[in-house]
Amino acid sequence: MVTAQVGRGPIHGASAENRPGYDPVFTDLEFTRAQRLQVGTDSRTHQAGILHLGASQGDHALRVESPVQEQPADRNDVLIADRPHGFTCADPLQEMNVGAGQARRVRPGKLGQLDIPRPAHRWVVIGSGAEVEFAFCQPGEDILAGREIRDVIAAICTAYADNRTVIFGMGAHVIKVGLNPIIIDLMERGIITGVAMNGAGIIHDAELAMIGRTSEDVAAALDDGSFGMAQETCAFLSQAVKNVKDNKIGLGEAVGRAIIDRQLPMLDYSILAAGVRLGIPVTVHVAIGTDIIHMHPGFDPKKTGAASHHDFRRFASMVATLEKGVYLNVGSAVILPEIFLKATTLVRNLGYSLDEFTTVNLDFIKHYRPLTNVIARPTAKGGRGISIVGHHELLLPLIAAGVIEQLDQD
Repeated sequence: MVTAQVGRGPIHGASAENRPGYDPVFTDLEFTRAQRLQVGTDSRTHQAGILHLGASQGDHALRVESPVQEQPADRNDVLIADRPHGFTCADPLQEMNVGAGQARRVRPGKLGQLDIPRPAHRWVVIGSGAEVEFAFCQPGEDILAGREIRDVIAAICTAYADNRTVIFGMGAHVIKVGLNPIIIDLMERGIITGVAMNGAGIIHDAELAMIGRTSEDVAAALDDGSFGMAQETCAFLSQAVKNVKDNKIGLGEAVGRAIIDRQLPMLDYSILAAGVRLGIPVTVHVAIGTDIIHMHPGFDPKKTGAASHHDFRRFASMVATLEKGVYLNVGSAVILPEIFLKATTLVRNLGYSLDEFTTVNLDFIKHYRPLTNVIARPTAKGGRGISIVGHHELLLPLIAAGVIEQLDQD
């Protein structure tokens, strides 16, 4: 038989049968910090200060573990456990901590046991070539950026389930860190319904399709003036632009078609080619003078400008359908935030409803334009903007895995 006493009087339900394999359960308990709990067994009585682990009322299972030897007991030889939440060793140091202030496990905290990240399932990237397997660990549910990542995942999943628009706006660095297979996989699954990139995007995407690698060493090549002078890249892209007839297609589609028509050896890694193959718009937004092909003698600024303007109009048509959807700005500090802001005001001016949607900015540092023109201003009248700082090669696979896993569970 086990009995318990708090303070000067016995607690309600103070006695309980201590059956083998069971802990005695005392009902309707109510503890406050710095109380002394007295627990008695058939042969002895132990006193200890208790650090209560969780709710202060309700049913609690208490376990008493006595030393083997028969010397008089003290506070250091009894272990008192509130089973639903774990064990607390009753020792003088813990009692002093309780007496000096509110116990750490009693006072409210931002981190709880259920918030700690835990392993989850695995997912496999679809697409051509070797399948890639990622171990996905769920971020903490209510911990700062962990909560925001889960909110991003939930917003994308909701948009997908409701057949809403999800636009992936990207800087070229996303391509340079090897994330094309992730983006293409989300396109093939129908999760990403539109892609927008800056002018550098077509360079790195095309080079991946041509030779399976990209991104030259700028510092090493700048000294002798060889930076950006690769003949093959510039000639291929210039010819793709020249093939555009009567401004009927945009720059993204033109390059995507050229990659497919030429059957470049690594075309399965091309976002532009995937857009053409899947019928998903991939728009390209050029700022003249920012890209290496603008130095090439075969570059046609007139056709490039017209094709990029065609893509802006197409991008605006995607934004016009963004109500209850998601816009992601991943790794673009200037060009795409400005493009998105202008498209937002254009579609609102034309009478389209754009009152409730989610914008997301992912980058490894904070920039003014994404925070202002993507996160704050467009969602000021409704919706939500979420900004998460981190490396693309970490954040994007994590979010993609979370989306795929959630949709598989649903």
